[in-house]
This record gives sequence, structure tokens and C-alpha cells, in this order.
Amino acid sequence: MPPFPVRRSTPVGPVLLAAVASLVIGSASAASAAPAGSAPSPGWSDAAEAATAAPSGAAPAADPASTDRRSPAGAGPGSVLASLLASAFASAVETVAESVVVSIAEAAPQVAPPVVQETVTTFAVIGDSLTAGGEAISGTEVRGSASWVPAADAVPGLHFAGGWAVPGSTTEEMLAATVPADAEALVILAGTNDVLRGVPWERSAVALDGMVASAGIPVVAVVAIPPNDKFPELRQSYNAALAALAAARGWTYVDPWAPIDAGGTFLPGTTTDGTHLPDGVAAESGRRIGEAVAALG
Repeated sequence: MPPFPVRRSTPVGPVLLAAVASLVIGSASAASAAPAGSAPSPGWSDAAEAATAAPSGAAPAADPASTDRRSPAGAGPGSVLASLLASAFASAVETVAESVVVSIAEAAPQVAPPVVQETVTTFAVIGDSLTAGGEAISGTEVRGSASWVPAADAVPGLHFAGGWAVPGSTTEEMLAATVPADAEALVILAGTNDVLRGVPWERSAVALDGMVASAGIPVVAVVAIPPNDKFPELRQSYNAALAALAAARGWTYVDPWAPIDAGGTFLPGTTTDGTHLPDGVAAESGRRIGEAVAALG
């Protein structure tokens, strides 16, 4: 295949012959229309005006401007033909050049931009009222306005695959409801009701291990429980033990509460009752949880 393909519909030879033939025939027709031996007609208004203004019997004065516009004196058929051939050749070359440019442009392969596919991580959840947001979650539907899940689901690269979250549940009750889940990451926010009910950490730890085993999801993120105005010290000790358990098990420990944490209690205006979250705080916390989970890949 030649490096510069030319359209077969526009070969060089016929273009040259057609252009030359057209111009030569036109010239011959014009020449045959003029009487033999006749002088060329001036054809310029300034020459006619000069002849009219000249005295009777006097030779008209030469007009340099009109002389410049006519063919040079003594120009024969050979020079006229040469001029016609040169003009025809230039026109043919221009036509062929345009055809070559168009052919190359049409022959150039159109390369589509690469398609970048976004990597999406599906996640399942286990939790209590802080995850449910006021109404229980069972499956993929989230109805509670104070749930952090929708904000996490909106993080690019994440997709909520369902889960279980019931207000008031302890870690042991969550374990009893855990079933195998079809997701790539498991997010657990559990322990606030254990603290409120005085459940020993050792039982909470066993329940957490059981949840992870029952869900069957290898990538696990455990979320610190939020501040608690009634039991700030117990909340702090629970989170410290949770972080240590996560490190020992290879889970990711996520603490999204720094902006609202005043050393175990809530900052003013960031809780509805000392335990639960307003909708806006829940959404912002969910965004931070989602970003941490998305970073797990």
C-alpha cells in the first residue's frame, strides 16, 4: 500500500490532458473568430476616448496604459500556447494536490480515546440505629434520614450492596442476624448499645469476630463508636480496644468523629440526645467513612 494513497477517481494524467485540451480548444476557437490580418480591437475605453479627441488626420497618441494591457507586439502562436500550457499545468497540479490531501485525510485511521472504567467497590453494613438512621435496614433499602449509609454510597467508587442494621441492637444481636453477604467490603459500626447496657468488651470482641466470619467478606472496616455524653470514658476505652482488635485481625479501623468529638462527648450542636446524630452530621460522617472504605480498593 503506498504511503500517500490517492483517490483512483482522480488520476494525474487525465486531469492534465483535460485541462490542457479545454484551454487549447478555447484559445483556438477565439483565434478562428478573428478575421485574418485584422488588428486586435482595443477593447479599453481610454483608447477609444483618445482616438475621438485626436484632431482629424492626426495619428492617435500612444496610450502607455492601454499598450500594457494588450499582448506584447509580435507575440506569436508559440508563446500563446506556452502560456496556456503553463496555466493548465499549474491548475492540474493544484487539483491533484487537493485530491491527495483529501485522500490522506480520509485514509487516516480514526483513533478513539481510551475508555477509562471506574473501579467500583461494593460494601455491606452491620450496625444499630447509628447506621439505620431511625428505621431498620434489611437489604438495600435505607429509609432513615439520619443514616450515614447514603452519603457513603455517594462516594465515587463505592456501591451499597445491602446489610442489616436495627436500632437498639447489641453486637451479639447483630451476630445472630449476620448471614453471608455478596460484597467486596464489610463495614461494621457496633458497640454503642454494648456500652449503654454494660456488656463486657470480651463479649463484644467475640461477637465482632463472629460477624466477620459469618459474613464471609475478606475486607473489613470497623468504625469507632461516636461520642457519648452519658458514658464518655467507657466510649473511649471501647474504641481503644476496638482499634487494637482491628490491628490484630488485619481489619481497617476508621474514626470519622474527630470534628464532633470533645474528648468522649459531643461538641455542642452535633447530637440530638447525647447518643444520636442530626441528619447533617450523619451525612458528613458517612462521607468520611465512605472515603476510607473507597481507599481500601
